[in-house]
Amino acid sequence: MTCDLTRTFAACKCETHRALVARAKRYREAGYDVRRNVDATGTRRRIEALACIGYSARAVAHHAHVSPMALSFVLSGAHGRVNKATAQAIASTFAALCMTPAEPSRASNRARNAAHRAGYAPPLAWDDIDDPQHRPSGIGYIAPTTAEIHAAMRERLVALDRFGLSTAEIAARLNVTERTVTRTRATLRKAA
Repeated sequence: MTCDLTRTFAACKCETHRALVARAKRYREAGYDVRRNVDATGTRRRIEALACIGYSARAVAHHAHVSPMALSFVLSGAHGRVNKATAQAIASTFAALCMTPAEPSRASNRARNAAHRAGYAPPLAWDDIDDPQHRPSGIGYIAPTTAEIHAAMRERLVALDRFGLSTAEIAARLNVTERTVTRTRATLRKAA
């Protein structure tokens, strides 16, 4: 019997498709999940939650041994489903990292700031991270404005400057470039 392409895969009566349907049925009866793709909601939320504690998508991909491109597709929301192996890798990475903030670095600061601007919920805000109907609880974060961030940085710079630290030491402590420290000092001197 030849394959009838006008029917669905399961409705086709050709020998090949009947064998494939029978094998899938045996797998389901044995307890295996034969679906290759799963809902991407939980995977996306896990990546977003890890960003809240400083893990960039690249860092999550590295820890999960997954392609960064695969994570960008998940984060874009372009696909409602994700490969099951990718979802499992992200879930295990999330379980390992969700209680450990990322080491302070420019990349972790960028990830954290982007997550706050986007309104992502941190790991502990989720009771059921995989349920598309569930909403995070206990978050009321309001991202600081750029002016507030700069004012706080200027205050820290002045305090560190009073201790007599060098430009390089202040830049390292504030996680900014030496040029930023020099320019901020000049601005503060003009204002004084």
